[in-house]
Amino acid sequence: MSTLIFEENQFFRQRWLWAIMLTVLGGLLVALALAPEGQAVLWTVLGVTLATALLLYSMRLGVQVDGEAIRIRFFPLWKKTVPLVEVVHFEARRYRPILEYGGWGIRYAPFGRGWAYNISGKEGVQLELANGQRILIGSQRAEDLARAIGEAKGQA
Repeated sequence: MSTLIFEENQFFRQRWLWAIMLTVLGGLLVALALAPEGQAVLWTVLGVTLATALLLYSMRLGVQVDGEAIRIRFFPLWKKTVPLVEVVHFEARRYRPILEYGGWGIRYAPFGRGWAYNISGKEGVQLELANGQRILIGSQRAEDLARAIGEAKGQA
């Protein structure tokens, strides 16, 4: 990996998401307290919900740009490296996460929209690759990310 030009890390820390998650967990705990003994299903649902909450809390979208590639890491699930030579076009843009990609996370949208890697917000950088693939990288600093890609490609 050559010299790092840009780095950003984003986390699932939206208040509305955690309000829902904590409400569900609280409801399950109340149901367990009021339920007669032997409610194995409730314990299972509580365990799955708690595991999901811990996974969401630990998730991170990391984006790095250096002189060779754009590195996207959706920790702990996924990582992708896009060599800069494959990027034929890129631009910072506003997008509609729910309408265009069905929400946040690692998303695929058909009909030419391609892949999206996002955590929150409505801004990102749209990449178009030489093979026709499109990738949207959600960013809280979309203009800086686009500028770094341009600098790495020698278009600064």
